[in-house]
Amino acid sequence: MSDINLALVLLGAFWAGTSSVFAGIKLAADIQDRIVVGRLDGQPLPVRYRWFLLAIHWLPLKLALGIISLVLGVIIIKLPDLRSTVPSPDPFRTVCYWAAIMPFVGFAYQLLAAAVDGVFLSRILLQARGGDST
Repeated sequence: MSDINLALVLLGAFWAGTSSVFAGIKLAADIQDRIVVGRLDGQPLPVRYRWFLLAIHWLPLKLALGIISLVLGVIIIKLPDLRSTVPSPDPFRTVCYWAAIMPFVGFAYQLLAAAVDGVFLSRILLQARGGDST
């Protein structure tokens, strides 16, 4: 594959990956707001349903965002290996390594945020359970 094609693949992978992750972050924040506030369209959400949102929607989404970020970083790192010839200083490989930093940081951040926010949300729901047994 030519260098220009690989550069376009790099740009496309980075664009698509970050767009997907940012959309997922917004969705996770919306779900988190429902868990914290305990309301949807002005109607109260039962605590059991809020636990369901946490366990079945929010947590898997946060983990998936981390995995997507990790995969995006690996794809970007592997792009230079798709070339048939590798020049002897390889600036494209260097660019790919630099471009992969952000997805790897995103992977670590999403896992850390899942742990910290997960504890925070669990505590909120445990407190809410004391006032509402539904």
